[in-house]
Amino acid sequence: MISIVIAAYNCEPYLEQAIRSIQAQHYQDLEVLIVNDGSTDNTRQLAERLAQDDPRITVINQPNSGGPAQPRNLGMERSRGEYICFLDPDDYWYPDKLEKQIALIESRPDVDLVFSDMHRVDEHGASLGPSYLARVNYMDSAVDYLEPIAPNVYITRPGFYPYSSVGVVGPVTSSIVLRRRALEGLDEWFPLDLVVGEDIDLWFRILIKGKAAFINEALHAYRQHSASLMHDDARVNIGLSATHTRNYARVEGQLNPEQKRRYRRRIAAYLFDLGYQQLLDGHRPEARRQFLQSFGWSPRAKVALAWCKTFLPRLARNDGATP
Repeated sequence: MISIVIAAYNCEPYLEQAIRSIQAQHYQDLEVLIVNDGSTDNTRQLAERLAQDDPRITVINQPNSGGPAQPRNLGMERSRGEYICFLDPDDYWYPDKLEKQIALIESRPDVDLVFSDMHRVDEHGASLGPSYLARVNYMDSAVDYLEPIAPNVYITRPGFYPYSSVGVVGPVTSSIVLRRRALEGLDEWFPLDLVVGEDIDLWFRILIKGKAAFINEALHAYRQHSASLMHDDARVNIGLSATHTRNYARVEGQLNPEQKRRYRRRIAAYLFDLGYQQLLDGHRPEARRQFLQSFGWSPRAKVALAWCKTFLPRLARNDGATP
């Protein structure tokens, strides 16, 4: 059986479509755990109505935790399946998603995690162009770290974890299936101190220990909309800079000099973007601190100039002038 964990917060407009996409799966040996994280809309009522019609659905209600990590962890604690996966409540799966991923992971006892590509859609479900991994030319950049075993199916080779750290992170929350055993021995699952990047942190720690498999096909839709956490630039940069900073400490010994340089510049870019946002918002001491950290990761002239700018008198804004 597979356990599907949904961390739900104020997702009334999308939750029913997510659940219907689970119920439409070709693979049906499953349970669904909806953790309602203190929603203030009608998410709880909708979830409980859906559960009344499907005994495989369990609804867990709790006060708001401040992010998706704790409700996902709680869902995993309460789950019973040999396999675990996640569906963000504003995403939805295609009918063959679980069937293909379960068949693959069951055929490969050495694999702990399976992931696939995804389509990007807007709040109404309209396509936003090429799939996520096609748009970033994933197969070209990851080719040295993926071994083909069937058409559009790959097993990771040595070096995939360092590549994922420095290059493109392939697994995303709604795309993965993992074995329960992959969680054994971890100090924590989704880290509670991260609101953004908590999923990447867990995938990295799983990839350190074991193999993954990749299906080069979009098996779900990822919805982009204004209420998403990923539209909060400050939160995104805070979360991703913290996620990759702690991951750098894990992976540094596996990186060659060029990979180290690239990874340090990536972390520096997150910190610079965060600092510039804080500068625009008038939080100069905080901006100064982020610019200093960015410069420490990767010294660049534009970072030094931005740091100097934090000491200049704040200019009155006319026609959107930059402070």
